[in-house]
Amino acid sequence: MAITSTYTHTLLSFFLTAGYLAIVRQYKLINGYAIIVLKDRLSIFFKENVSMRKDTKNFIKSSEYDLETAQFMFDTRRYVYVIFMCHLSLEKLLKAFVSEANQTTPPKSHNLIYLIKIGNIQLPKDYLEFIAKINNASIITRYPEDFLKTLEAYPEDIAFEYLSITKEIHKWLKQDKKLLE
Repeated sequence: MAITSTYTHTLLSFFLTAGYLAIVRQYKLINGYAIIVLKDRLSIFFKENVSMRKDTKNFIKSSEYDLETAQFMFDTRRYVYVIFMCHLSLEKLLKAFVSEANQTTPPKSHNLIYLIKIGNIQLPKDYLEFIAKINNASIITRYPEDFLKTLEAYPEDIAFEYLSITKEIHKWLKQDKKLLE
């Protein structure tokens, strides 16, 4: 794979002009890491100095804000809105992932399963099952046909479960190298 980054190219040029031409065996860029393999099999790894997209950063910040709002809704016993804000925070974090993975603005969709698919996000099975569940719940909480039934369907214990799992998924997704700055 050819090196396209100016930063990587500059570092490689330093090695070559500093008299290391004879010992540089190969170099390549893999997942944002430059790898220079020297003759004595010493490898130098360094993270590319590549900036995260502006919309990715915005989606992450907004997602964090929405998750904090979900916690405030829980603390004030507004449980239906906990579910709604958990869904919204996951939607924005998945859009951040899609934005960074595809290097394009994600579609205006509330469908979490669709966002996972287009972002090629490999989630653990239990997280994927939860996301399917909250994806369906968001329709009910966003457009309730019978608000009193919706309130009964999402009592404190259910809202706590949704909030806890949403926080776990946030933590798991934000550990992915695509969302690390």
